[in-house]
Amino acid sequence: MENKVTLATLYDSYIVDRSLKTGFGFSCYIEASKKVLFDTGSENETLLFNMKQLGIDPKDIDAVVLSHSHGDHTGGLRGFLRANGNKAKVYQPTAFRRPTQIYEGIYSTGALEGFEQALAIKTDKGLIVISGCAHPGIALMVKKAKEIDQKIYLVLGGFHLGDATSVIADFKAMGVEKVAPCHCTGDLAIGQFKKEYKDNFIANGVGWILKL
Repeated sequence: MENKVTLATLYDSYIVDRSLKTGFGFSCYIEASKKVLFDTGSENETLLFNMKQLGIDPKDIDAVVLSHSHGDHTGGLRGFLRANGNKAKVYQPTAFRRPTQIYEGIYSTGALEGFEQALAIKTDKGLIVISGCAHPGIALMVKKAKEIDQKIYLVLGGFHLGDATSVIADFKAMGVEKVAPCHCTGDLAIGQFKKEYKDNFIANGVGWILKL
């Protein structure tokens, strides 16, 4: 029996909950064996506003995992840490060179091409892979995650694509069950995923929440 998991998209330019604020960047809240913030968006005001609206207390966050060093993923870090009381551990993108367990059921893929990591969460349904921008290639990052668990339930976050045809083929070959692209994936690619994945496509954006 794996950990119960809650995910919430806190920062993105797409929106699900209209009571929240959008911004260019990405941040995802994970509640599993620990409470983790994956990326912090471009700035802290929007991030902290959305956390408050969703009832997430910054002081309860155990760790921040940064996908990579670009400002739209790290810009809210300093303000968040002030609100957190500087208690959270911060894992830089180069902290791990190979897939590594950070907490029970919560893993880093390790830094691919030396500068970007994804987060992987074990659930009863399989692995959830969360990507910041996937500059090294989202299919490559999912392939790396499969070293942690062969069953991939969901891939979400920024996929950094133009045409997604080959990536969709790779995902299906790797058995990716569901997708929830957002951030830098691009409207064309998001539309392609929606068409190919049908009911297994999730419209992601600020305020999207998943509970398993």
